[in-house]
Amino acid sequence: MSGPNDSIRDEARRLEIIAAVISGIIGLGLLFRFMVLPILSALREPALDLRQLSQLLGENLILALPPILFLGALAAARKVCVRLREGELFDRAVARGVRDIGSSLLWGAAALAVITPNLLTWVRGDPGGLELDLELETLIIGFVGAAMMLLGRVLGRAERLQTEQAHWV
Repeated sequence: MSGPNDSIRDEARRLEIIAAVISGIIGLGLLFRFMVLPILSALREPALDLRQLSQLLGENLILALPPILFLGALAAARKVCVRLREGELFDRAVARGVRDIGSSLLWGAAALAVITPNLLTWVRGDPGGLELDLELETLIIGFVGAAMMLLGRVLGRAERLQTEQAHWV
């Protein structure tokens, strides 16, 4: 017998699978782009010493920070989909997961706009003040992240109200 939440469960199952596949692809892509390929490239450069290689890898780790944080949002979204697939619509874990999605998006946007440019400037030894990279997409992602954090708080309150109502009945 089908229930009122079956379509939500089905969609959550599909999104859970898609999130797992995308996470794997992105994770491997990040590993190859920021670690494996630079190391292989450095091995072909006879003049590159260990200090230069470590600086290159350090810069690549800094450049990988925003995508890693966005990957965290995808992992949190997958966890939310697991809970929704299990039929937990107003669950504490769903509320926390939605907040985690928002937090990862907001931190990823902050990393793109402020953290990464300034860390690169510092690591490279460049003089200068505060670097800001305020792209439209970054601002939108940051705002959506903040909105998701707020939505997670709202869901948390809804879960608490639902729990209180269950005690009244």
